[in-house]
Amino acid sequence: MRRVIWALFFVLLAVGSVSAQSGAPTQTVFGVPPDGEGVLELSGVWRVSTVTRLDEAVYATDFDDTDWRKVTAPARWSEQDIEPGGGILPTVAVYRRSFGAPSEWQGQAVGLTAWFTPQSRVALNGIELKPQGDAPWLYADVSDLIQYAAPNVVVVTAQFDGTYETLLANPPRVGPLAEWTPPSLVEVPVTLEIAGQVYDVTLYTGDPETARPGVLMVGTGSHGLAFTEPYLPLARELAYAGYAALPLALETQSTATIRDALVALRGLEQVDSAQIVVIGAVESADAALLQAAEDTAPQALITLSARQRDLPTTIQTPVLLIATTQDALGPTNIYAGRIAETLTGPSEVLILPGKQSGLSILEAHWNDVRRATLDWLADYVPATGEL
Repeated sequence: MRRVIWALFFVLLAVGSVSAQSGAPTQTVFGVPPDGEGVLELSGVWRVSTVTRLDEAVYATDFDDTDWRKVTAPARWSEQDIEPGGGILPTVAVYRRSFGAPSEWQGQAVGLTAWFTPQSRVALNGIELKPQGDAPWLYADVSDLIQYAAPNVVVVTAQFDGTYETLLANPPRVGPLAEWTPPSLVEVPVTLEIAGQVYDVTLYTGDPETARPGVLMVGTGSHGLAFTEPYLPLARELAYAGYAALPLALETQSTATIRDALVALRGLEQVDSAQIVVIGAVESADAALLQAAEDTAPQALITLSARQRDLPTTIQTPVLLIATTQDALGPTNIYAGRIAETLTGPSEVLILPGKQSGLSILEAHWNDVRRATLDWLADYVPATGEL
């Protein structure tokens, strides 16, 4: 069954030290606690305008935004009647709103959290802020910028659908800074030997004491080099959703190394060896498709910019194929459709606009790829213990 969606959008396995960082399933972060005392939530009515070139005059506190539309933000652009641009320059939505600072904050360290997406630019009272912390818990210390005798003006820019969707509630807010404990996410350091190469990697899970469905995340960029950084936000999302995710930069992208990496993943005590998923990009996607024809195939497969066109007709693994309309590597949108036609098992094709390839698709179309991934896994490799 094939579904197509067009959106405008002998390997030695050696498991070394496997333990949760700090020996605990929880960790604290520093920032603006979502439910902290005295914290003001900034979700709600903002004024918005869309541009293709940002004029920093919009940061000024006295900028006249009275003719801008009022919308509820943060939210996806479709909910705000904003259309993504079709030209060379991307559409940028600029949001403005103000708030009054309570006198009780005086003398305290005050922070602002208002990054709708990791690429957002945020300004307070005309000064652009430098984010601190790790996504999604970005914040800035604005103690020296807060005004108590006049309204404070916040300006936020957003691209890529206007908001960075996550399973965790992280509304824009301002208030006293403090340490707080977000929902459980444990980073488990793991040492694996695959094809004679030793990899020191991190497994992302919500509970290292419970075996969860495992997700192997492998991929290359358009340059052909393996890397994992763009996978990390998705790995955290998968951990929150009840999976154990392992981003892995394999030196060689081949059916053999994918096979051996699956052996390694299945051997981890934090992973349910009978419930395995592979997410692969570009060369890793092609190798993973070939591996899916083997007896050790995963229970589900997701590909980004797959180009493999010489496939056996015995692949029963459910496959979600993601591509873009103008992929710089070639017509991967056409390849995706042809690949789906050769598959025996369930398949779906998600075509997104743009020229992005491989892991760049995840960065440019986070909301769509994230949602499609979680939906696909919920259908074929459902997790338990999610938020």
